Amino acid sequence: MYVDRGVRVPIPASRRRVVVVGSSGGSTVLFQTPEELLRDLGEQLALVSGGAAVVAAQFVCCEHALDGAHPHASAALWIVDASVKPEAECVLRGELRQVNERARELDALLKQSVSGFDAVVAVSADARAGGANGGVLRAAGT
Repeated sequence: MYVDRGVRVPIPASRRRVVVVGSSGGSTVLFQTPEELLRDLGEQLALVSGGAAVVAAQFVCCEHALDGAHPHASAALWIVDASVKPEAECVLRGELRQVNERARELDALLKQSVSGFDAVVAVSADARAGGANGGVLRAAGT
């Protein structure tokens, strides 16, 4: 399913299925919220020949730049699971260490589905082994 002008419609088999992983990096310069980022990305993907849609996403947002963020900094984990609903949903708010732990758990689950996606978009992603997006990104590279 995806939203077209406010109406939920099934994703046609011909539409490319895209997963988005990454983080805010602490930046609010390019977008204000994960919903805004994913909406804007969805609009751009709709222009791809044959169409494309975000069907899954895992996104860590932190109020501080992640390069120097303290493990106790406030953070949130946002996901998209288009099989349930196409909109981004915050599934956890808490300390960065808690959010990253849950993100790694979801990464381990999401990497098992990578072969079902046509593309992976990484935005300020943590690709390190054991990182919040490492599993998905390594699976996409194989």
